[in-house]
Amino acid sequence: MLQFKPLTIDDKKEADRYLKATNTRMCEHCFTDLFIWSRYFGTEICFADDFLFVKSGTNTNTPHYLAPIGFGNMAHGLQLLLEHASQNNLSFPLYGISAEIKAEIEAAMPGKFTFEEMRDKADYIYRANDLITLSGKKLHSKRNFINRFMKENADRYKFREIDDDNIDDVLEFHKKWCIMNECGDDESLRGERCAAIAGLKYRRELSLLTGVLYLDGEIIAYSFGTQMSEDTVDIQIEKADHTIYGAYPMINRLFAERHCRNVEFINREEDMGLEGLRKSKLSYNPEFLLMKYRAVPKE
Repeated sequence: MLQFKPLTIDDKKEADRYLKATNTRMCEHCFTDLFIWSRYFGTEICFADDFLFVKSGTNTNTPHYLAPIGFGNMAHGLQLLLEHASQNNLSFPLYGISAEIKAEIEAAMPGKFTFEEMRDKADYIYRANDLITLSGKKLHSKRNFINRFMKENADRYKFREIDDDNIDDVLEFHKKWCIMNECGDDESLRGERCAAIAGLKYRRELSLLTGVLYLDGEIIAYSFGTQMSEDTVDIQIEKADHTIYGAYPMINRLFAERHCRNVEFINREEDMGLEGLRKSKLSYNPEFLLMKYRAVPKE
């Protein structure tokens, strides 16, 4: 029987051995994502039979597993999860399934599962060079935002990384951002703030890539992410003062310039079905949407 335990920062080295080998580019397969959201979702893991098994969602009444991650026999891994769910009287949806993993599951257990496309969970994957250069007609409006910001704020802004000297200021900015955006009325935004705090607290252990945008000495935006594989950086958090024209496009581009020159792709994660966020992510002209599926056993 699988023995799950709470995910901790000490699991990073072993978990990365499985996660990085898959190179799916999915945010669910990035240790930083799993870790910073682990308290909110109640994430637990188990290493067994050449697999990393992940169980999550118990804290939000959406219990689910990720498909087995690793090098073992897929049919065997799925059977272990089915047995664990049955023995613990848990529901058995599988989340974070890419098209490739869907094919693996179908090959391992033909006809066993029903698959549901989850558009709201699709990751937005961009060419890193596109977000650095913003070249081409489709990104013309983004260049206009940035050019106007630079013109209006010449010699008044600067970009730096997060360190011991400014981390408290970054945390205070996120708190102010939450007040501006009424996080108290949105459970997921409250959870996101906790995730941001966890990421910043363990920024060294997680090898976070970070950036802070200042205007007149005050923080107006910050971002952090992780290089999740050889060719992809995953952006976990990006916050800006939306009342300042161009703040979001500036932190987006400055972060990409600083940290993404040596990778091919940037994963800016899902839009969660939020209309405004979807419109914003589409406006950056993604290279492709990494579609994901939910699987449940057929009756």
